[in-house]
Amino acid sequence: MNADSESMPGVYSADGDLVHPYHGGEYRLADIVACFELGRLEKETGQTKLALDARELRLLKTMAHAYSFDYEDGFIEMCLDIHRYTEKFPGPSFSFREVPK
Repeated sequence: MNADSESMPGVYSADGDLVHPYHGGEYRLADIVACFELGRLEKETGQTKLALDARELRLLKTMAHAYSFDYEDGFIEMCLDIHRYTEKFPGPSFSFREVPK
């Protein structure tokens, strides 16, 4: 975990790895639940956290590709970055947190 990266706006793994840096745009981690109805949101100490199981992660990739023309590029890129990250670490579920813009 890099202390400098913790202050960079973006999506982080539970281990503190930067999964997706925010580059602008009007999208947030919570939009995965709002747009695709995937995952479970938790608010903890002012931070948004999203938990996704393995089935939801597979669907996240499918839906990101299927709706790539309906949502802004940054949102689709965030979804695909989350899926790519989880491919490196197979497991039953993953948790991500947001450092807001």
